Amino acid sequence: MADIYRSAAKVIVWLGPEANNSKAAIEALKTLASKIHVDWNHYTLSAASEEDAESEWVDLKKKAPFDQETWSSIAWLLDRSWFSRLWIWQEVKDARKGARTKDARCSNPRDKIYAVLNLMSEHDRRAIQPDYNKSTSEVFRDLMLTRTLGYEDLALLTICELQDDRGELPSWVPNLSVPRRCNIIHDAAAGGKSTAKARYSDKDASLVATGRCVGKILKVQQFFAADSSSSTGTGRQPRPRDVYAALKRLVSWIRNQLGIDHFDRQLEVICRTLICNKFSDTFEPVGKNSLDYQVTLEHFRSLADSVAEHTVDFPNSGGNFYSTSWFNGLNRSFIITEEGYIGMAPQTAHPGD
Repeated sequence: MADIYRSAAKVIVWLGPEANNSKAAIEALKTLASKIHVDWNHYTLSAASEEDAESEWVDLKKKAPFDQETWSSIAWLLDRSWFSRLWIWQEVKDARKGARTKDARCSNPRDKIYAVLNLMSEHDRRAIQPDYNKSTSEVFRDLMLTRTLGYEDLALLTICELQDDRGELPSWVPNLSVPRRCNIIHDAAAGGKSTAKARYSDKDASLVATGRCVGKILKVQQFFAADSSSSTGTGRQPRPRDVYAALKRLVSWIRNQLGIDHFDRQLEVICRTLICNKFSDTFEPVGKNSLDYQVTLEHFRSLADSVAEHTVDFPNSGGNFYSTSWFNGLNRSFIITEEGYIGMAPQTAHPGD
């Protein structure tokens, strides 16, 4: 299928009827395509013509010169169901996003990698040769080393989950043969766009990467646990009332650990941590489901007050706040470090880590 798409002179896609100013969105994307050239093999961006060489079209530090209405129309267009179908992503996405096929079903777990080789860059196809004599763990390790060392990029570490049942897989290799336990928190990049310095030690099968230690875990408390019977690992979202109750237990624990005065001073920080700072003021354009920071903070403040006052009434608003907190915290732990930092960590995190 990949060869068919690659050889086609033109591919026409039906996205659905016009809605939400979609015509303007398509025209804007046509304009963008006429201004830039993308080299997908080397992940570079350049101007399509000399007159655009110094413009905002190719300056990644500047947003493209569209107005807010146009940005919103583009966001609505890309939110259509066609873009979320797995077979579409397998045809159009680059190798960096290849890990999103993780939950697709394969009779042979090696095919999580081999089945999409034709969709990867030429560099990756040369580096990863199908070999069914290799163990599954070796195939997954080869993918990680190709991406990490070949591109000097540690992005795939974000899909490594530290389950207790990893078998012979080292902690830095994602286990693509089992369902995810946590939802991916996108756009998490503590190192920004800096180049990753890493090397592989064959002696002890370890990946050695340069980093910075920012703290040592002192206290750990689990967020929400998925139904163990779920076939997907992440399970179905529980009732808002149950999420609210779980949040109250977590907030009560944080309050007891920090002390009342310190907890009150850290209220905004805790709120941002629960939502992973994904508020409307951090997105351009603003997504239709983005949370408003001030509104969300008021919902969290009300929840904190109910903990302090020992009330049990369930609020009539704040549903998006509770569902987002559940999405981010599912099968993760809330941590407090010896240095006083707070954050989220894998469910298997322990004091001293």
